[in-house]
Amino acid sequence: MDSTLIAALVPLVLAGLALVVVALVDLSRSEVRWLPHWAWALLIVASVPLGAIIYLLAGRVGRADPDGRAGAS
Repeated sequence: MDSTLIAALVPLVLAGLALVVVALVDLSRSEVRWLPHWAWALLIVASVPLGAIIYLLAGRVGRADPDGRAGAS
């Protein structure tokens, strides 16, 4: 394999792994929506990096609203 290709892929692989680690750490500390924790963990690990992105955007309950209800006063 060409060393230029390897040099180009290393940062992408490291970024993907970092994203998975961030998502799993956040998963262990947060409340989640729609799926149980174990299912989110499986999704995050099985579909790198898409699973982590889906979890971070849609799977967790927002920090400002721990009940998960949007617009509740």
